[in-house]
Amino acid sequence: MKIKLGLFAAVLLLFLAANITHGEEEPHLVITWQAKSYAPLGYEGKILPTEKSLVNASVALIERGAPVNISNETVYWYLNEKFLAGGQGIRSVQFRTPELGGGSIKLRVHLPGYKGKLIINTIEIPVTFPQLAIDAPFFNKTVGTKFTVRARPFFFNVERVSQLKYSWRVNGAPPKSSENPESLDVSVNADAPPGSQIEIRSVVSNPKADLESAAKSIILYFRP
Repeated sequence: MKIKLGLFAAVLLLFLAANITHGEEEPHLVITWQAKSYAPLGYEGKILPTEKSLVNASVALIERGAPVNISNETVYWYLNEKFLAGGQGIRSVQFRTPELGGGSIKLRVHLPGYKGKLIINTIEIPVTFPQLAIDAPFFNKTVGTKFTVRARPFFFNVERVSQLKYSWRVNGAPPKSSENPESLDVSVNADAPPGSQIEIRSVVSNPKADLESAAKSIILYFRP
């Protein structure tokens, strides 16, 4: 009985190994993409597109762990089930995301004639809204009589942060104008009670896109 069980286990392992190896050898498509929306220097995450963002995408055929030359193959691209581009050796495309208000888009690639097979891959690309963070690295959110905060916009359809418009409020009131609109220098009256709340609000917008904006508020506490 033990011999039969051992033989069965060996046959099962060989079967699984053969199927795994076979799966690795099967040709498959790998789609990569890059959004041209803005993110601050040093941002290590994936830069996401927002509405009407420019996106570059490319495809590679992988077989037995290595890329295959598909310059002579016909490639078809589809965006949200609509034909996007196609032709011989079309390995890359460029497009703008539709007006979705968030959600995601589907990008599909067909390789119809490789070794008599139809190879398909579909990916989803998340589409986000512009976002804003306020850089205020203060211990326990406490500040003294003078401090500086900085706006960090993400995923706007601009190439440079200087192309954006900044608006600041301190406890609901507009501060004095600054040479660098990305940052805000704040002065607190030294007679203010300890623990007083200081609300900092920033709004960043793209002057070339009326609906492209983001806002952020933080609360800091005065400790003389």
